[in-house]
Amino acid sequence: MIVSWNWLKQYVRLDMSIETLVDRLMMSGLNLEGIEEVDGDFAIDLEVTSNRPDCLGHLGVAREVAVLFGKELLFPDTSFDESKTSVEDLTSVSIEGNAHDWCPRYRARVIEGVTIAPSPTWMQRHLRSLGLKPINNVVDITNYVLLECGQPLHAFDYDRLADHRIVVRPAKEREPFVGIVDKERTFQLSPKMGVIADAEKAIALAGVMGGAETEVHEGTTNILLETAEFAPMWVRHASRALDLSSDSSYRFERKIDPEGVAWASDRACHLLQELAGGKVAKGFIHLGTEETERPTISLRVARLPKVLGIEVAEDDAARILGDLGMEIESRDDGVIAGKPPSFRRDLTREIDLIEEVGRIYGYDSIPEDRAIPLAIEPRRSDERVMKILRDQLVGFGYCETVTFSFTDAATVQSIRPWSTEEPLLVKHSSRKQENRLRQSLLPNLLSVARVNEARGCEDIHLFESAQIYLPGSGDALPEEPVAVGLMTTYNFFSVRGHLEQLFTRLRLGVSFKPREVVGFRMGEGAEMILDGKRIGVIGHIADEIRDGIDLRGQVVGAELQVAPLIDAARLVAHVTPLPDQPSMQRDLSIVLDEVVAWSDLEGTVRATAGPLLEDLRYVDIYRGKPIEKGKKSVMFRMTFRSPERTLTRDEVDGYQSAVIDALTSKFGGELRA
Repeated sequence: MIVSWNWLKQYVRLDMSIETLVDRLMMSGLNLEGIEEVDGDFAIDLEVTSNRPDCLGHLGVAREVAVLFGKELLFPDTSFDESKTSVEDLTSVSIEGNAHDWCPRYRARVIEGVTIAPSPTWMQRHLRSLGLKPINNVVDITNYVLLECGQPLHAFDYDRLADHRIVVRPAKEREPFVGIVDKERTFQLSPKMGVIADAEKAIALAGVMGGAETEVHEGTTNILLETAEFAPMWVRHASRALDLSSDSSYRFERKIDPEGVAWASDRACHLLQELAGGKVAKGFIHLGTEETERPTISLRVARLPKVLGIEVAEDDAARILGDLGMEIESRDDGVIAGKPPSFRRDLTREIDLIEEVGRIYGYDSIPEDRAIPLAIEPRRSDERVMKILRDQLVGFGYCETVTFSFTDAATVQSIRPWSTEEPLLVKHSSRKQENRLRQSLLPNLLSVARVNEARGCEDIHLFESAQIYLPGSGDALPEEPVAVGLMTTYNFFSVRGHLEQLFTRLRLGVSFKPREVVGFRMGEGAEMILDGKRIGVIGHIADEIRDGIDLRGQVVGAELQVAPLIDAARLVAHVTPLPDQPSMQRDLSIVLDEVVAWSDLEGTVRATAGPLLEDLRYVDIYRGKPIEKGKKSVMFRMTFRSPERTLTRDEVDGYQSAVIDALTSKFGGELRA
């Protein structure tokens, strides 16, 4: 944001040197990029972070200066006279389709009888100091108000509007549009872009640029003045898709002050009446809400020294917050409560208010040798789960790896456990080949395994925890879950054992079920189920994928989504006394069809073995004579125990019979002699 020194003087008294001014601004968060002398003025280039769009106008910077130096902030005149003609007799405005989602506020005024002429010298000088070329009084006024308060405006030639009406709507598929810049170029729009239209055509690209057909020209006598709020995502999409940006789009993408829409409209009307001789029609058309809900935030004054390391008096803290525009509602027992101004959407928590007090009070006021009190904060549940996960995997011999989020089209489609939708594509000159966002960690881990093998490493055990990117359905935003991927030369059962020990450590009941997964060998993949939902996959990497990257060794891949583990993990251990009663074990060998999975058999046994089943373990599987083809013999061990008494043989025989009957009726199983 380039600020004019002389322009800034209109809103706050500058009786300090320019060096002192920029130094205080820099210490408060507006870093200095440079100062340039322009025609007797100073153009001050300030770096404005994306969370401070209120400083993308001279008034916002003047407010900072006024608070920092204890000066009075002067607001410009917004008064004007209205004619007897009602604006509703001259025009109408409607919002159609899904435009309510991306245009929450739209205000229109009509100004008749304007005289197009050069803007006054003082206005031209201000605009030139910021690198803008003066055009005419009407256009210069809209640019001037934009740079004054940060609210974009646009003036349409009222007489060129079909039916003199405004329609805010999504663009039609391949709808043509010619902007006021580069008029030789015709843009093809899409329904994901917003337009301002008249009764026939698009006359502006919402939040980005006005159209050539309705721009103000030398013969313009009547104008329709637009001030509005547009959703940042819609403006950003249109701007990036068309490679078309403007001062307006830059501000809309960072969110404008919703309550500044009306002020900017009034300010522009004042200047149009004063400098262009226009007659402002009575009233205005405003669609949407005029005020925004602002939550009350409380600041405990006692927290200031704990965070900042210095004592700040309650009166000083309240004064600073009030000068910054906060509406103080109450001060009681060392707590200041109030609502932040509408132009400060970044103020949402107590710590935000502490930061505001600190930067205005002056970080340079904090002694360098002042000890800052520290408090140990307990780990959150997600941090604890991730630590357990990393510690377990490192203990099993895995090495943590970091790979790039981008990959090429062939790699991203090689292993796809979560989605078969087209991967998210990034269009940028720096990303010609690796321009897809990964949908799984396994393809990149496989590439790392190949590099390790090529360097003579035979035992390869890798893991990575990072985000993956899954396309959303329809217009929904993509999902970005955190996943953990494993790629290893351990055999399948060892990897499963590692995962089962991890689940045991987190006290989770996760089951494994066969599942075909893109990128795994046919019939050698499985999914992990927690509370009926798939949370992960495991399997042998398909031979054709290994051959495609010249990886000779057999490898097993596994991937988990972390969020379900965090939600279900039981991190608090519950201790029970060691059993003092003897247990009884029974081994059973059941002949089953080949298609019956252990997970299904296990679930049936646990459901029918009775309340005294303490443990169930897989022992062995046998295929061959005398077992007929297409069947297998599965051996498992059941452990029974009562915490109160010694079990009898007859009791355990009854539980065993119930298990055999259930396996026979459900799976056609036979007890093997």
